[in-house]
Amino acid sequence: MPLIVLGHGVAPTASERPPGWPIAEGEALLRRLHQEITALVPSGEDTVVEGIGHTIHQERPDVVIAAIERVAAAIRDPDSWATPPAETVRWAVDRRE
Repeated sequence: MPLIVLGHGVAPTASERPPGWPIAEGEALLRRLHQEITALVPSGEDTVVEGIGHTIHQERPDVVIAAIERVAAAIRDPDSWATPPAETVRWAVDRRE
């Protein structure tokens, strides 16, 4: 089964969390969990969308659409599910105003 996990590249700020919230620890845990999830699938892909916070689907719908299209194409072609092993992919952000 193909798998692409999309993760944010910008951590939340202290103003977005309750006082004393362990942001760095939460981000480290989230990254580790994303990597563990993708490692469960031989061709799993852990994708970090740089420059984007939690609302990847709103800020970079093109990335989300591309991931969905790649998964759909892989479902149609099971031979494409083979290794390479899980990897982290970093997308550059083009901030168009």
